[in-house]
Order: sequence, then C-alpha cells, then structure tokens
Amino acid sequence: MAPRRQTRLARRRPTAAPGPGTSPALMLWRHFEAGAWNEAGALLHPGFVAHWPQSDEWFRGPENYLAVNREHPAPGWELTVHRLVESPGCAAIQITLAHAEGIDHGACFYVVSRGRIREATELWAERSQAPAWRASWAEREEEPALGHLNNR
Repeated sequence: MAPRRQTRLARRRPTAAPGPGTSPALMLWRHFEAGAWNEAGALLHPGFVAHWPQSDEWFRGPENYLAVNREHPAPGWELTVHRLVESPGCAAIQITLAHAEGIDHGACFYVVSRGRIREATELWAERSQAPAWRASWAEREEEPALGHLNNR
C-alpha cells in the first residue's frame, strides 16, 4: 500500500467518526490537536501500552497516556504530519509538533487490533545543531524539497 501524505491536519474534527480506511494513528493525532480527549481515548485498546525509548518511559493504560499528552507543558501545539504509512495491524506516522517551548520531531509506530491502538512506540527528538564533521556531505536548508515529505 502506498503511503498517505499530508502536510497539515484538519483542525476541529473531533466528532468525525473513523470510516473505512481511516487510520487510527492519524485520527488519534487529530483528536490530540483538537483537545478531544474522550474521542482519542476511544481509539485506544483497554490494555494499551506506550513506550518512549529516548527517556525509557512506559505509559500503561489509556488513562496515563492521555494524561501525559493532555498535560503537555506547552498547550496549543500545532501538528504537522509529514508521512503516514500503514499495513494490516500497524501504522507509522512522522510528525512535527510546534509549540511555545520549541519544536519536537516524532516518529510514532502503532500496533492496531480491530481498529484500536494496542501498542505505541514513539520516538521524540528535539532540534539540534549538526556536527561540523558532517558539513562536507550534508546540505543545509530548513525543509528538504522532497516530494514524499511535502504536498506541493
């Protein structure tokens, strides 16, 4: 299946019910951005577990995962989806969160069972300076002009 591409998510669609072919991963992030926590929770399996390897944290149960996202210290973040890839039983989404404290880049991987997210592994990185030793091989620009990252 070809990856779905999107550069911005529609805002204020928390009441949109997932239809056939609608990604639970994409719907989850739409609900997060809209602050639709009940709708987001409905997409999570009761035995849901999330792992953030960069900080070695586990969030067991939908309640803990929803709470940590709801209580983010910089509310009102803006979400950009760069890439969504799905296959039966799993989804991966590459996102950027822009907020008052900076920009976070995420690569999130989900295990989906019967339309609900059972497991998540979310990798979060903050923007950093490129090391000087790579300068002779790298190009520098704000956002690469790659067709698979942007709808232009």
